[in-house]
Amino acid sequence: MSASIEHAVLAAALDPIITIDAFGVIQSASDSVLRVFGWTPAELVGRNVNILMPEPHHADHDGYLARHRRTGESSILGRPREFEAVRKNGDRFPIELCVSRVESGDGGMPLFVGIIRDISVHKRLEREAVLLKDLAVRIGGTSSINEARTEALALIGTATRWDYGEVWLPDGEHLAGAAQWMRPGSGLEAFARTMAGTRLPKGGGTAGRAWSTGRPVWRANLSHASEEDPSRIEAARSAGLRAAVAIPVVSDGVVAKVLLFFARTTRSDDLHMLELARAAAAPLEMLIQRKRTEQLLRESEARASVELGAMRNLHELVHRLLDHRDIPEALGEVLDAAISISGATMGNVQLLEPESGVLSIAAQRGFSKEFLNHFRSVRIDDQSACGRALRSRERVIIEDVQQDPSFRPHRRVAADAGFRAVQSTPLVASNGHMLGMLSTHYAAAHRPSDRDLRILDLYARQAADFIERIRAQKQLDEHRHSLEQRVEERTRQLELSQEQLRMADRLASIGTLAAGLGHDMNNVLLPVRARLNALVALGDAGDLPSDGRKHVEEIQKSVAYLQQLADGLHFLTLDPDTEVDARGGGGATDLTYWWSQAGALLSKAVPKHVRVSSSFPSDLPQAAIASHGLTQAVLNLVVNAGESIPPTNERKRKRASVRISGALIRDADSRWIRLSVADNGTGMTDEVKRRAFEMFFTTKPRGLGTGLGLALVRKVTEAAGGRVEIESELGKGTTVTMVVPAVGPQPDGAENDKPCAVVSVGNGRAAGLIRHLLAKSGTPVHAEYDRARARIWVLDPTATSLDAAKTWRRGKPEGRLVLFGRPDPVSAPSWSSLNPVTIEAPDDFESVRKAINLALSHG
Repeated sequence: MSASIEHAVLAAALDPIITIDAFGVIQSASDSVLRVFGWTPAELVGRNVNILMPEPHHADHDGYLARHRRTGESSILGRPREFEAVRKNGDRFPIELCVSRVESGDGGMPLFVGIIRDISVHKRLEREAVLLKDLAVRIGGTSSINEARTEALALIGTATRWDYGEVWLPDGEHLAGAAQWMRPGSGLEAFARTMAGTRLPKGGGTAGRAWSTGRPVWRANLSHASEEDPSRIEAARSAGLRAAVAIPVVSDGVVAKVLLFFARTTRSDDLHMLELARAAAAPLEMLIQRKRTEQLLRESEARASVELGAMRNLHELVHRLLDHRDIPEALGEVLDAAISISGATMGNVQLLEPESGVLSIAAQRGFSKEFLNHFRSVRIDDQSACGRALRSRERVIIEDVQQDPSFRPHRRVAADAGFRAVQSTPLVASNGHMLGMLSTHYAAAHRPSDRDLRILDLYARQAADFIERIRAQKQLDEHRHSLEQRVEERTRQLELSQEQLRMADRLASIGTLAAGLGHDMNNVLLPVRARLNALVALGDAGDLPSDGRKHVEEIQKSVAYLQQLADGLHFLTLDPDTEVDARGGGGATDLTYWWSQAGALLSKAVPKHVRVSSSFPSDLPQAAIASHGLTQAVLNLVVNAGESIPPTNERKRKRASVRISGALIRDADSRWIRLSVADNGTGMTDEVKRRAFEMFFTTKPRGLGTGLGLALVRKVTEAAGGRVEIESELGKGTTVTMVVPAVGPQPDGAENDKPCAVVSVGNGRAAGLIRHLLAKSGTPVHAEYDRARARIWVLDPTATSLDAAKTWRRGKPEGRLVLFGRPDPVSAPSWSSLNPVTIEAPDDFESVRKAINLALSHG
């Protein structure tokens, strides 16, 4: 092999490759010896290979080679063997060595090639597995947590070659010793005794530093330990200990304990030992926790066997309470059980009087008349146990009443009664209200155990449930009688409501019929309008006699009136709670346009002798109310107004009329629309005005009114953020006014006078494009309610928008309409009369842009 190839092989080898001659002198070494041994190849070449061997192989290796030269025998050639090796810094570590003999080509002495693999990680993992297994087995066999900690220390300390170990646990702001272990025969008993009573602050001592940093702390030589170590360091030195390491055990991101080990010899930082110890410590908290759980389970089982009898007694008591109806007698049974289970000598149960807030004794055991008189009534400011519990709503325990400063006023009575300790547990209802108090008293100074307190809570819960049940039963009996009386009254009301519901059903049927009628009317009117438009076209061409043209115009007027009726039916059939006006009204209505659509139908809702008139200013802003809800509300008002004017001879002297009007009012910071329906009928009494908006209240004969009309008016108005007002005087008439917010900008300021554009296009993407083109040209785009001020209106050419466009054109003769697409053939002539700009190809950007630019240039 050429020198260059040999060098490349040695440089690329991952595991060290070393070649020696028959006398053990290193001839070559791969570059990887630096990573594994810490030597460079140049430092090793020419040295004896035993420099990489610990004793005894270091001294004996030359003899092995001499024997091989004499006999040719070898125990390691051709097969892998495990040995220990030595790094340049003196650390020993395990290796796997495979040696091969290479004969020289000239018949000279052979060479030996060794391939070395560092198996320290593998060996550490094996030791970790064995240690973890032993930990699980040994801790599992212990009978207590302290024994488990000691076993863990012994296993880890022995496996990592320490002489002494301790476990330190966090206790508030300090570490406290919990367990210790020493190697048998180490003679460290005196040093072990220094652990008792020692508490280490965070950062104090080796263990305290590991606790505060969460990282291991290594003391290679205690003779050079810093001053931050506590005085125990001197005791460790006196005991012959020379090195120490503290290893934190972390659970859920928090240091749960610290393991502290000492050795009699100095020990430099040993990463492999530390990794082994940390690997063993990692599951230690889980193993200890499992042991703690087992211990707690055994204690729980012991408590459960004691409590089982108490639960059985409680179960029997619950069954007896179910048959009780007498509160003092039942509470006496609860008190007897509580005294027995808690080892008390006497006790009482008090009930709370809700009105006065005073506790009064309802049942007692073992007290004299003097005690009962003294505690007959306990108020919330009393310093007795029951008074404090009433105040805090929590259990109060006085372990020695003769030593408790606050109990001083009651000490003599307590001494005479023969008790030194007392506990008071509140009786609380399921709704959180206080019901009373359960108190037990003890002859000697005493604090009930947690078990006793838990059982007392159960008895208190049963007493509270019983009191609550008995009181509820009493209230139920009291209410039963009044309920029977109210049932008769309610039955009469239900009969009346049933009649009103039948009326409502008939009205709903009429509504369904109106919806169908409106739909059919629209279907019939569409071709009629188309035929009439065709006749008009004939007349324009001179193919229709002049008198025929006149007849066609009269027919068109009748058809327009029918169309108004159909539109009004549309408004009436929408649900004011859930539906939106398909004409785009939404939550705002132009009252002038709305009346042009719905007025014809609403005017038909009054008797023949009543005349309906209207008045709406031309500059009236839109009202913040949906048009269909407005139609239904005004219909109820018009019907009521018309029916309040009787068809008598009185109408000869005074014309029967209903007037519908709108007006704008202002207050400090807002604008309102007042829509009033006024009649000159009979008027209302004060009682009728007071109850006018009640559901189902009506002054009409049974079967002729539902009592829902004005309730609907108020519901629709309040839903729009407004209010309803009634003015009425007997014999002079009634005015009902719906006051709702006005929408649209204030009509003052330069910004409000500036012309704008409005876009009413259903295609959202196209509407966004049009708004962008308008805004880019400097024309502001406003909301739908600003249509009256718009100089450009872009809209879909639908049949329902045609009338709105005509109204807008009358108010804006100089404005420009832009139609997003061509109208249908029937309405095309009407649209043409408005002189619009038409976007011929709505899907083509260039067509849209040109149409907008044309509108801007003429707008």
